[in-house]
Amino acid sequence: MSIDNSQNKPITGLHWLLFTLLMSALLAAFLWLAFWQLERADEKQSILTAIDQAQYLPLSMVDRNSPRFAKVSGRGQYDIQHSFLLDNQVESGVVGVHLITPFKLPGGDWLLVNRGWLKMPLDRSELPAFRTTATSVEISGSLNLPPKTGIRMGGDAVEDTSLPWPRLITYLELDPAAAQLGYPLLPQIIQLDAKSASGYGERLRRPLNFGPEKHRGYAITWFAFALVTVILFIIIIRPGIKKYGK
Repeated sequence: MSIDNSQNKPITGLHWLLFTLLMSALLAAFLWLAFWQLERADEKQSILTAIDQAQYLPLSMVDRNSPRFAKVSGRGQYDIQHSFLLDNQVESGVVGVHLITPFKLPGGDWLLVNRGWLKMPLDRSELPAFRTTATSVEISGSLNLPPKTGIRMGGDAVEDTSLPWPRLITYLELDPAAAQLGYPLLPQIIQLDAKSASGYGERLRRPLNFGPEKHRGYAITWFAFALVTVILFIIIIRPGIKKYGK
């Protein structure tokens, strides 16, 4: 009767080499993730610094070269016939929309104003109610970039000219929006603040989902994984070093 020793094969130098390559790959991955998180922390710290040091601009001086996060205020006029409702905006666990209305600056240029959050009715065939004054209004807020679209899945309501206004959209992109409106838009968007009476709901938007300290915490975690990998490698490979290093 033969005995199957296939489950008790000796560990060879090749096995140690493959193990070393695997642990080296893990170590490199953990270190890359750690330093990437530190870079993200630096990026977010730069954003927070830019917000703190943001300059003030009257609306009459806003143009396409105006800096991001600049604090702005002044008088202008909303386009009472057109507004976009940016869908899938969650506040305190409740689904709603951001009310985004074109605004005419004193110099004649148009840009979009995020007027805040509105709760979406349970019956999605209905849209939230809001009012837009036809007279000149005073607004204040800060300049920002339009929200990123993320991964697009299919078309968007902003491309459908047959839909009535206000128009419910999933993505906000300036070129399609300008085409729908029939006039060009400046590349920024004004985030309305709580002082402006023409806004709705929550308007103190968080500039970041979370701050740089969270990225630094993630970096420490990845550095810890890297350290554990080195320690385990030394503990496990020591017998092989003694055997094959002679």
